[in-house]
Amino acid sequence: MGLRGKKRKSLKKPVGETKRTETSHLKSSVATSGSTLNEHPIFCLRHIVNGFCINDCSDKSHGHSFAKKLRELAQLDWKTILNAPRDGQGCEKIDTSALKFEVPPALLKGQDFVLSFRINQRSRLIGIKNGATLQIIAVDPHHNAYDG
Repeated sequence: MGLRGKKRKSLKKPVGETKRTETSHLKSSVATSGSTLNEHPIFCLRHIVNGFCINDCSDKSHGHSFAKKLRELAQLDWKTILNAPRDGQGCEKIDTSALKFEVPPALLKGQDFVLSFRINQRSRLIGIKNGATLQIIAVDPHHNAYDG
């Protein structure tokens, strides 16, 4: 019993089963937790790969564009992001074999792809969706982190 004789509500949400969700522009399934599609993304910058960090960008406007993109994505839920066109607020799925850098296997958790978000005409933000969290692994100002 909580204060004034009222029962406390549990803050824990039930954990949803992992399932595959079709998205229109990715043309294949993205492993997601059903309970995270309606959540807003959480961004983690802990695992950025050397050579693809925002600090490595020569043009200071890339930092502004990066922050602006994070702010834009933070206003949306994952379902909207995954269904949006890749050249707008959405993303595209990139096979890890196309990357020009090594991704720690522990981050991939069995996935064979990463998500690439367009920051501007040339720049890309590359990350791995893990629940509601986007593990950002690269900021690519010259669009040369992967083939394609």
